[in-house]
Amino acid sequence: MAKRERLTPKQFEKSLAEYREGFLRNLEARCSGFDPDPAAAKRRRDKGRKDFEYFARTYFPHYIRGKKDPKTGKEKQIDLSALHQYFCKRFPEIIEDEEGVSEVVAAPRGEAKSTYCLIWAIWCTVYDLKHYMLYIMDVFDHARGACGLHP
Repeated sequence: MAKRERLTPKQFEKSLAEYREGFLRNLEARCSGFDPDPAAAKRRRDKGRKDFEYFARTYFPHYIRGKKDPKTGKEKQIDLSALHQYFCKRFPEIIEDEEGVSEVVAAPRGEAKSTYCLIWAIWCTVYDLKHYMLYIMDVFDHARGACGLHP
């Protein structure tokens, strides 16, 4: 295994800032059309707190993509796979469990397990729903990429 160069705290902070800026640019480019009215924003936030699927589809459309209608060119909302439906049902249940939960999910590559788990962690953080989440990945390079650290 090749030896990795260690980042200094300053380099790490710079890397995080670059990742954040790229993420925000991508988000702003894809999440247009929100009603800027404060009442509409509050309704959106309140609904996002209660409905994980709504939160994921509304704030992460670049991850939960629809399919383009060949006639109109507009994107149509897709039906979620059985795994994604499970996540949308199970994640709120985990939040309600006061004992704490150990959850293991196994599915084939490319099924968006990491994507949904990341969106769930963001949902928990934004709405202050859960603390001390442990998110483990099997592949080092995948984990490093999910954290925004690049080789």
